[in-house]
Amino acid sequence: LNKTASEICQLVGVNAVTDITGFGLLGHALEMAQAGKEEFVLNYQDIPVIPEAIDSVARGFVPGGAKANHLYTAPNVDYPPSLQREQHWLLNDPQTSGGLLISVSESKAERLRDRMTDAGIKSPVIGYVTAERAGKIIIR
Repeated sequence: LNKTASEICQLVGVNAVTDITGFGLLGHALEMAQAGKEEFVLNYQDIPVIPEAIDSVARGFVPGGAKANHLYTAPNVDYPPSLQREQHWLLNDPQTSGGLLISVSESKAERLRDRMTDAGIKSPVIGYVTAERAGKIIIR
């Protein structure tokens, strides 16, 4: 699934990369933030979400893994008041496509995105990394 994207990451030279699987986006982002002693600032509106997923969560279909992941990440994540509980669940949902979360220096970001685009791989920029609060995530 991620062979081509992985090869592009190696070619460009990224800081860190992980596949987003059972720990959900926030679980994997938190592990990266803590390991790198950095803060991740994520823009919710830039995070790809399947529209039907919000409807399913709103109807109460929340996997136990999303609840467990939320308990794990919550002490280190600042959610904006505008984000509904359903959106919290989705950011922690273990049912992901196995896409990659990539941290790359700003100087290499455009090159990475261009290579991904040329390979037909969607690569939205969902946030940035700072040195503000080590091991924390801010959702905007």
